[in-house]
Amino acid sequence: MKSNSTSCGGQPSQVPISKKRNEDFSKELVNNRNKKGCECAILVSLLEPENDRYNGGIVGVSHRQPKIYVINPQFFIPMITVLRDAARNSLSHKAELARVTLGEYTPSELVEGLNELLKGSRR
Repeated sequence: MKSNSTSCGGQPSQVPISKKRNEDFSKELVNNRNKKGCECAILVSLLEPENDRYNGGIVGVSHRQPKIYVINPQFFIPMITVLRDAARNSLSHKAELARVTLGEYTPSELVEGLNELLKGSRR
């Protein structure tokens, strides 16, 4: 049995389905992620159904490639939910940090601190 499916790069594949592995797509996935400026990449795959590792949910494969996840299609919505919640938490933490930072220092204190920092870096 041959696969005529389109891989992440848009090129048709003629490799037998039984020989394809999730790992075969990681390099291309990383290149696409870097090209598009994304923080992480998700491979939604039905490959390797005999591999229990990929059948259990969201699998991080950062030991091979940083911030790459492999999931089965039924875990796509939960993964998107996790990412959305993490982004919301990150934004709220950044906003809180900005409020605390701005509340602790007056503009003149910031200028004085910057001047001291510049004097110290010139030494």
